[in-house]
Amino acid sequence: MSAPLPPRRILVVSHACAAPLNQRLYAELADQAGWQVTLLVPRRWRSEYGERRARRDPYYQGALELVPVLGSGNIPLRAYLADWGALFRRARPDLLYVHHEAYGVATLQAFLAARRARVPAAFYSAQNLLKSYPPPFRQAEAWVYRQAALALPVSASVAEVLRAKGYRGALEVLPLAVDLRLYCPTASQERESGPLHLGYVGRLVPEKGVDVLLQALTLLQDAVLWVVGSGPEEAALRKLAAQLGLGDRVHFVGAVPQDAVPSWMRRFDLLVLPSRSLPSWSEQFGRVLIEALACGVPVIGSSAGEIPHLIAATGGGLTFPEGDASALAARAEELRAPLERAALSSAGLASVRRDYSQEVVASRLALALEEAIRRGSA
Repeated sequence: MSAPLPPRRILVVSHACAAPLNQRLYAELADQAGWQVTLLVPRRWRSEYGERRARRDPYYQGALELVPVLGSGNIPLRAYLADWGALFRRARPDLLYVHHEAYGVATLQAFLAARRARVPAAFYSAQNLLKSYPPPFRQAEAWVYRQAALALPVSASVAEVLRAKGYRGALEVLPLAVDLRLYCPTASQERESGPLHLGYVGRLVPEKGVDVLLQALTLLQDAVLWVVGSGPEEAALRKLAAQLGLGDRVHFVGAVPQDAVPSWMRRFDLLVLPSRSLPSWSEQFGRVLIEALACGVPVIGSSAGEIPHLIAATGGGLTFPEGDASALAARAEELRAPLERAALSSAGLASVRRDYSQEVVASRLALALEEAIRRGSA
């Protein structure tokens, strides 16, 4: 009788995991597959919401490497000030997974270390626009493509961009996941009467189209809007709301802790994601859509980027042409009746549980990484 194989060991490099809740996917991976996971995250990370210090999530029990970062907040230029050789000796990974785009300095750092250690490596991508980067990023990206044992794009459109840019290796489309322990419906959120409660959750920046949502609100009777988030456009949006005469129909909540988002979502009758495409950006996934659906809240989204594909896949909402405030208002009117919202809510919740839960995504991730390890050792 042959001895059981030792558990796989994976080293994950991820700035997103500086936020504790983002560590839960890897906690689920460890629980399901029995793998030993080491997370390398920035000790401190700066974003539009300010600087955060990395902390451990209670569900994640693996090794956590906290490393200083040069260029914190700058996605392509950030670099980890790590002793990569010592890190690989401690983690002894069977595979490296870099949760960064291929053109970034951090990805190049990690892939070079993996090559020296003779460890196969995988990378993440959410870039859904065909872009050509200046030297040396273009060369670094091409080198990572040649070295990678696996690419994990978040959508089919991202996979198409990877192929168009010359990536020829294995890939597995892996969507973002939602924690159903945190994002879930409650009976108390059901509302039969009163104004229609619209909600927005996210950054307050031009590309998110919150100004279109404010304009749509002027076309709706007996409706209020909750804006959860912060950003450089907040002052301009507050001014616009006043100019439009919206008064106390708009509530700017500000940024809230990540684990407080579900309780805000449950207050909404509809979550709206009114993003608009820019020459250099288009909505890459729309994670708030599956989070809202997991809370039992149907959604309305614009036609920007991945939004219409995600809404069609889940069956949990309606779409409108980006930038069209009157069309957005019309979609909200279509869903004013609780019965209309309930049908979308039911379909969306079932879809999220089937395709986007952390359990499902972790299972798919384990299979994809296992195949990459086998290819790398062949």
